[in-house]
Amino acid sequence: MKVTSSASAESLDAPVDPRFGRCAFLLIVDSDLVPSVPEYVNQAWGIKATSLARNRMGATIVCNMIMLGALCKVTGVVSRNALETAITAAVPKGKEDLNLKAFDLGFNEIRQVT
Repeated sequence: MKVTSSASAESLDAPVDPRFGRCAFLLIVDSDLVPSVPEYVNQAWGIKATSLARNRMGATIVCNMIMLGALCKVTGVVSRNALETAITAAVPKGKEDLNLKAFDLGFNEIRQVT
């Protein structure tokens, strides 16, 4: 799993780059891997993507789709329909339903933690 952020320096303690999004601090985490968030983050969202992928989807490879669904719900930066269309076009034939279900799971299970 890869985690991305928009920071003003290369350290994990670096301030979030102000060019990112509509708020100063927005963090979306796989709460299986990141149990707590820094106090200065005013908007944090968590989802147990690893556990959900393993236990409900039966495939940890779809963690990214769970996180993508969460990102879609929290930010609205791209429409759900556009992402579902892109997923269907991008994933291997026969894996569309698995990936769309994982995306839907992320969209519905994400929760604000701060």
